[in-house]
Parts: sequence; C-alpha cells; structure tokens
Amino acid sequence: MKKNIKSALTMSALVILVCLGLYYGKHYLSLGTLQQKAMYLRELVSTHYISSLIVYSVMYSVIVIIGIPTIGPLTMLGGFIFGALATILCALIAIAVGMTLSFLIIRSFFLPKLRIKFAHQQTQFASRMQKYGSTYLLTLNILTVIPFFVINALAALTGVSLWSLLWTSLVGSTPMLIIYACAGKKFAEINRVSDIFSPSIIIMFIILVALSIIPLIIKRLRYR
Repeated sequence: MKKNIKSALTMSALVILVCLGLYYGKHYLSLGTLQQKAMYLRELVSTHYISSLIVYSVMYSVIVIIGIPTIGPLTMLGGFIFGALATILCALIAIAVGMTLSFLIIRSFFLPKLRIKFAHQQTQFASRMQKYGSTYLLTLNILTVIPFFVINALAALTGVSLWSLLWTSLVGSTPMLIIYACAGKKFAEINRVSDIFSPSIIIMFIILVALSIIPLIIKRLRYR
C-alpha cells in the first residue's frame, strides 16, 4: 500500500514538474534571463557550492526530460559559475539521468500517443537505424539539431536499447558541452549563443561532423 502511494506521489510530482517546466521554462531559461541572474548565482554558489551543484544537475536533468531547448545557455551558465570541468561532469551525469528517466517514462506511458505523433519520423528513423546502427544515433547527438526528447521518443518507439541510447548521447554530446562550458567565461558579454562560435570553433565542429558522417557513408556504400 505504502509503495503504491509512494509511486503515485512520485508520478504526480513528475507530471507537475513537467507541466511547470513546459509553461515557464522557455521564459526563465532564456539567455537574457540567465544573464540577469548570473552574478547573483555566482555569489550564491561561492557559499553553497555543493548544494548549488546538486540543484544545477537536477535542473539540467529536468530540462533533458521535458525537452526545453536550453542546453546551450544552461551549460554556459554552469561554466560561468562552476567552472568548465565541474560543469561538463555534471552535464554528462544529468544527461545520463535525464535520458534514462525520459526513455523509461516514454516507453512505459506514452508510446501509443507518440507512435501517432511521430509516425512519419519513426519510419525514417527505423530505416536509418537498420542501415547505420548506433553510428546514426551518434551523428544525431554530435549535430545537436534534434532535441534529446525527440531522439528519446524515436529510440523508444523503434526498440533501441537504453545502453545504445545512453552511450551515443554522452559521447556525441561531449564536444558541444566542452565548447559551451569553456565559453562560460564570456557568458555575461554575449548577446546570443551563436556569438561563441568563432571561426576556429566552427572549423573544428565541421571536422568533427565530417568524421562522424564518414562511417555513415561507408555503411551506405556497403548497404548498396
């Protein structure tokens, strides 16, 4: 009985958290809003470092779960107040936790609805997974064009294992996390996230994307 009550309360809290995040998240996690709070947060962290790091990691996981596209600004904020290394480690842990919870929740409760919503995308995703395997997932995460939530949903719909989803997400996300976290030094100065992409970073990213696509090209040629 107590176990059932605890499970119900946990699910209720998660639903409320998701609803609040979807309603308020885009406003309160925008670059401008985060910049306004950055100095205050930095001062707060200096006296409550560990607890602030935990709160930051939990928030990061929630953002991954509910799919608000604010990973860039949030990682830069972390780099500004915690330093690059701590932020990268926290972000990777938060992504692992967020992706796992999101994957399990989607697979347990939302598959029928998402199967209708992502019917066309599911067919394309399944076809490419069949051709290229985990390399395709890895490339999607390196490109950072598709939100974690969408990748999670498509992976759950097409029977991708949780392990394949996790390692490709973590490895593929690491380069951009490093760029964002290291750019945290300039967090208070930029007007938009794209300002951090200097010509050298763009060239490095193009090379990285090219290297990730090469296995896809090779597999496509073999498949033909």
